[in-house]
Amino acid sequence: MANLSWLFYKGYYNNFRFWDNDTKDEKIKKEIESFFRKKNEAFTGFKLGLNKTISYSESPSIKLVTTYPGLLIGSGYTHEIGAIGEFKLGFQLDYTTGLPVIPGSSLKGVIRSVFPDIEAIKSNENIIYKLKTDNEIDIVKAKWIIALINNIEEDNDIFHSTDYQPQANISDEESLKILKFLLAIFEGIKDHTKAESDEKYFSIFERDIFKDSFPITGNVNQNIFGTDSITPHGENPLQNPIPLLFLKILPEVTFQFNFDLKDGILSRENKLKLFKKILTVKGIGAKTNVGYGQFKTQGKTQATITTGGNVTDANSEPLLIKLDKDDYLASVVKRDPLNRNNLIFKIESEDAENGKFYSIKSPNDLNPESKVILTAMRDRKTKKVQSVSIKRIIV
Repeated sequence: MANLSWLFYKGYYNNFRFWDNDTKDEKIKKEIESFFRKKNEAFTGFKLGLNKTISYSESPSIKLVTTYPGLLIGSGYTHEIGAIGEFKLGFQLDYTTGLPVIPGSSLKGVIRSVFPDIEAIKSNENIIYKLKTDNEIDIVKAKWIIALINNIEEDNDIFHSTDYQPQANISDEESLKILKFLLAIFEGIKDHTKAESDEKYFSIFERDIFKDSFPITGNVNQNIFGTDSITPHGENPLQNPIPLLFLKILPEVTFQFNFDLKDGILSRENKLKLFKKILTVKGIGAKTNVGYGQFKTQGKTQATITTGGNVTDANSEPLLIKLDKDDYLASVVKRDPLNRNNLIFKIESEDAENGKFYSIKSPNDLNPESKVILTAMRDRKTKKVQSVSIKRIIV
């Protein structure tokens, strides 16, 4: 098996002959499609269990599992020549191992993004740091982070299953706590009141380090790669959509997020606990607004739905599913006879959408017992549902 990073960015177009993509010859089009189908199968057929994985000895880590529709990383990289059947978007692959990788800098950036911004004000020879409070977003971020920090000593299961809301108010002492925590982790500042560098900054050996993250197990078949498409339209939204194929990480793939953490305002264990919460709420990668890049905790008991939207499992009392606005509980009815790539879903939520049916492009592993959460896109003016997609597979 070739290194997948090399194959994706170097070997993908080796031996390709048809550089004139404007050809109208149907036979040549089929040859081009066949050429890239074989190239793409090197990824979709890759099984992680047959290859070495990455591990960090004695390194604090978080193991999280991708959810439907999967994970998309590195899509901003250039990867296309305009040919039929090729992957149109880039992908983040480790140069050495060829495995999908979430760089430590990206991991750090995602976690940093939920904290408020900082103002650095120069006063004489010193720099004064303070949290930004001149916009609503930074205020809400600060209130949410302090709500997490104030509950960090809760039992692990309670902490990670609770939907913490931003605190109503935040004290000066709490603002200072967030500021110190933020400066220590993301800026390497030990004491922001000091002027001398050796007193002000942590040494490189004292700083928290965010390492690269890799998949450690595949799905039930040990596959980690799948494909998906987006279909942008031209001027006429009802005519001639052009599918753009791209590579993605499949659902049910376990990633290990690796750190080298030090005790500070929070202990190493509590930092790890906080980062895990942030990742499961925030997600990572591209297209998170349509469900990509979301994670669940490893080994979570599979849930089933009972009347009224309660979630139960064999080992616990019912838990109430919290649905966002325009989210609906739904069940699979059957495969759409008019479009074999789609399944027909019936809305089960107790609201105006209850009992309605929608045909939606769906993964092959769903069956008539499957339950999902659907999310709807509405017209801004009429508020009518324009499209519906799968947000999360429950069972």
